[in-house]
Amino acid sequence: MASVKPLKLKQQKARLVRAEAGMNPVARVLVDHQILHLDQYLEYLVPEEISGDAEVGVLVEIELGHHLTQGVIVSRYANPTTGGELKEISKVLSMNPYVPAELMKTLEDAAILYGATPWDFCTRAFPLSLNRERNLLYRTLLMSKNSPYIPQSFRPH
Repeated sequence: MASVKPLKLKQQKARLVRAEAGMNPVARVLVDHQILHLDQYLEYLVPEEISGDAEVGVLVEIELGHHLTQGVIVSRYANPTTGGELKEISKVLSMNPYVPAELMKTLEDAAILYGATPWDFCTRAFPLSLNRERNLLYRTLLMSKNSPYIPQSFRPH
C-alpha cells in the first residue's frame, strides 16, 4: 500500500511513495537534459507496479529537479552506486524498447566519436516516430556485419 510522507512546507505537494521493485530496484537512466556540468546518466528507483515494463532500452518519464523529462533505461541493478535519496521513475512511455539493449554501447561510443551527448545521438539515431516494424529493420541493418550505415570500427566482429 502506498503511503504519504509528512509535508515540510505549505507549498509542498504530497508525493505518493510507492513500493520499490523486488528484483533490481535501481535503474541507471540516460537522461534528456541540457545541463552541461551534470552527468547524462542518473540513478532512479523502479516502482513495483512498473517493474515488469521497465526493462533496458525502454523510454521512461522521470523527474529532474522540479520538471518531468524523458530518459532511457541503460541498466538495472540491486544497489545504488551513489549516496542520497533516489527519485522514482514516474512511468514507462514505450512498451517496446526505444533503444535496443545490444546497441546501447555502440551509441555511447558513437556519441563520443562524433562529439555529441549520448542523449542527442540516441534521439537522432532512433526518432520517436519510429514504429515497431521500422525499429526492427534498423536493428537488422545495424547489427549486420556488412552494414554501410555504421563505421567499420563499430561493426560486430
